[in-house]
Amino acid sequence: MVVIETDKIPRVVLPPPNPRGYRVALHPDINGCSKATVLLVDFEPGGSTSLHVHDGDEIIYVLEGDGDAVEIREGVRSVTPISQGSIIYAPAGLEHQVMNSAGSKMTIYCVFIPPIKPSKQAEDAFERAREYFSRSI
Repeated sequence: MVVIETDKIPRVVLPPPNPRGYRVALHPDINGCSKATVLLVDFEPGGSTSLHVHDGDEIIYVLEGDGDAVEIREGVRSVTPISQGSIIYAPAGLEHQVMNSAGSKMTIYCVFIPPIKPSKQAEDAFERAREYFSRSI
């Protein structure tokens, strides 16, 4: 068993157009979790992920804050309010986005099954996590 204190993982701020704090908690190339990737992401008020799609499933848990979950299905945009404790399931192939529409910070945990490959934008966060875990586990 491995216990990970996510607040100790190096936080990397991803660049605009969607700046957000990004920590990699689990990934096959970092700490051996072969079945999933787990990220901790935080947004300042007005922040968001980009509108995006994954090849696998994504499960998102809202740890703190309020906002909106956006999906585009068959060209139709739907917005659902989310808050602390909400779970969002974005199946493979669904275009989706998480937005912080409140006046305070929002933090989410994201679980990807199967594991994702690091995007170009997030490479530094994966590298920092790799360095951190090579010293701590």
